Amino acid sequence: MTPMEPVVAAVIPAYNPGPFLAEALRSVVAQDYQAWECVVVDDGSSEDLSWVDREDPRICRLSRPNRGPAAARNAGVAATAGRYVAFLDADDAWREDKLARQVAVLEAEPSSVLCHTGAELIDSRSGVIGRWPYARRIDGYADLFLGNGVAVSSAMVRRASLIEAGGWNVFQRTAEDLDLWLRLSMLGGFAYDDNPLARYRRHGGNVSGNAVLMAAGVDSVLRQHEELARRRGDKVLERSVRAARRAAQLGWGASAFDQARGALGDHEAGLFVRRWSEALRLNPRYTLRATGRYLLRRGRHSDPRVSIRP
Repeated sequence: MTPMEPVVAAVIPAYNPGPFLAEALRSVVAQDYQAWECVVVDDGSSEDLSWVDREDPRICRLSRPNRGPAAARNAGVAATAGRYVAFLDADDAWREDKLARQVAVLEAEPSSVLCHTGAELIDSRSGVIGRWPYARRIDGYADLFLGNGVAVSSAMVRRASLIEAGGWNVFQRTAEDLDLWLRLSMLGGFAYDDNPLARYRRHGGNVSGNAVLMAAGVDSVLRQHEELARRRGDKVLERSVRAARRAAQLGWGASAFDQARGALGDHEAGLFVRRWSEALRLNPRYTLRATGRYLLRRGRHSDPRVSIRP
């Protein structure tokens, strides 16, 4: 039997992925749509990933010095040929019908440069803990300033559009996905399937756990587009992007406080201090108010004889 010509290239950057990579690869092999090729880009891991070579003949491994996920994804794109590129982080996974549904959408909507989907949240043991809350339909370039609603592991992109947009920015170490989505949105529309076809894993190693780092990355991206709007003389867009920069900083501060509260509940004192400090730096007003409310509730709970009015 002649092997199927790959239509979709699955690109997985991997840096010391631990046990999660095996699950990611199983989710690729289990796809209903089988006209795919897959490259795992070993981004300078100290782990031995040679076992990947034995998983499936359609999966290859590319080893390179560590340069970060953006550079690894670019290398993976260059090493494949499928006309669509689907990105999958090494700690995430796909539902079996993901590729089939997205290929059908992109074939039916030639004006769309990207198709993305809803996503489930899973924990370190692959248990479902909810839905990724940010996934949403993106209505053009300016809509992305209201928040990044595209999960990397849910995205399938036309290769030609990805190349035209310039690929992943290797100098953008965080928020590199938002940077790429903004450039792609200038070329065409984003199709959206609300079904949770991707599985996004939350665990202690997520880069998004560092709110200050993430806020700085988002601000770097948005600042470039604010400058672009300024050069074009688009005052409305310039004000919109400036407001988005402020909202992103405050949002990451609130997120850091939520993580600090969770760390306190788990009795992780060191993590609590780090996250609370990040929250205070990014969103001091919210953090101080929320801390006061939290302590007030704790005080009422611990001693019902004490009545404190807010």
